[in-house]
Amino acid sequence: MCTKLILTIVGSAGLFSLLTLVPTGGSLTLASGIKRLLLRTVLTTAFIVFALVAVRTWSFHRYFNEHDSIRDQLVQMRQNRRPENIDAVVWEVATTWTITAHGNVCFSPQEVTLSELKRLRADVEKRLAGHVDLTTTDWIWQRLGETGPHGQKYRQRFEPEYREDVYGSQ
Repeated sequence: MCTKLILTIVGSAGLFSLLTLVPTGGSLTLASGIKRLLLRTVLTTAFIVFALVAVRTWSFHRYFNEHDSIRDQLVQMRQNRRPENIDAVVWEVATTWTITAHGNVCFSPQEVTLSELKRLRADVEKRLAGHVDLTTTDWIWQRLGETGPHGQKYRQRFEPEYREDVYGSQ
């Protein structure tokens, strides 16, 4: 009579593998069971790693889509929305500082969460839908400081240099 022994090994991450001992020629062989255990462990581990990488990649994809949307709006502002009463060099300095600040504040989900990044994108879109001038870049700096502790620290550290470069040159 054919007998199967199924041993389930459970670890902290869940089900790792199944060991099936199948009679071969009337007797159970431990060697074939160990080979199966090893193969199933490797395949299960590979599947778990693949699933974790896929989930992590998708979350980064969503995060950087939001990030890139904001950056693209800021670049468009720099290239196409300079007010006539603002010197081109001053506008370039102000918007370059702002684009750099955005990139340095919102560089990872550990610094600015996806939900906060979405709120920032919506706020920036709304602000850029209206009149744009240096108060807009100042507002973006303020809003970046509201994204969390990292944004606040960045603003405290670099906004004085931004203001000196922008308003000190007028």
